[in-house]
Amino acid sequence: MEKQENSESLINDLHTKTLNSSELEIKIEQLQSFMQNFDPYAQISSKDRDFLTSMNIYDLDDPFKVTNQLISCIEDLIERKQKN
Repeated sequence: MEKQENSESLINDLHTKTLNSSELEIKIEQLQSFMQNFDPYAQISSKDRDFLTSMNIYDLDDPFKVTNQLISCIEDLIERKQKN
């Protein structure tokens, strides 16, 4: 349970603080896992909706836009990790 809370904390802090290298790696892995299992054309579950909003993705009615924003998020995380 504590590990899940820590993961959720990292998600929420993604855009508000500087993450260290290990936090960035965890965040990248979480996002990759989410993206591998997420279908933007299917109905979005409340769990997926919560994850997306934690990533500052709010316009969930356009699957193309959601996909582009997810790609942008993971690119940002990878760039930040490479700079660390």
